[in-house]
Amino acid sequence: MKSFRHLLLLLAVALLSLFRRVVAAARRLLSFVSLRELLLHLSFLRCGLRPVTLDLGHASLHIWGPNPRRASRKPALLLIHGFGGNSKWQWERQIGALSRSFDLYIPDLLFFARSHSSCADRSVGYQARCVVEVMRLIGVARYSVMGINYGGFVVFRLAEMEAESVERVAILTAGICMSPE
Repeated sequence: MKSFRHLLLLLAVALLSLFRRVVAAARRLLSFVSLRELLLHLSFLRCGLRPVTLDLGHASLHIWGPNPRRASRKPALLLIHGFGGNSKWQWERQIGALSRSFDLYIPDLLFFARSHSSCADRSVGYQARCVVEVMRLIGVARYSVMGINYGGFVVFRLAEMEAESVERVAILTAGICMSPE
């Protein structure tokens, strides 16, 4: 009888633990942020973009790009998000209109969303070098770049490093040429 009670107690504890895990998973799935992430993901897919994560050895960079199954002759446009965001949250309102005229490439900068690095370098130059490396890996030789906020600093450095690859530059709300005055 004692072993039967012990068995029932263990079963009750296991069921309670399972119930707690199911409730926690449901909360994560039903959160505003998770729902918004899903909607943004679907929006990017609807605009003909596909996600891929590329391993650079020293870093892993997640990027949205055109569906490789569709041949396109549109000019390439690289969009770099600002600090505190990720590519989906930052560019969601622009991709619909821009995707009609450009092949879009939209990375998550290192240490944001799904991009990461084991390298101790956290500089804007390192961010730019990694994005340049990814663009070479996916075979995009010529492209225009647009960056907002922190992404503007990355774009400035990228354009400086890759003058032969970058056709046009647009920098939004970044104090690139600010002086103390």
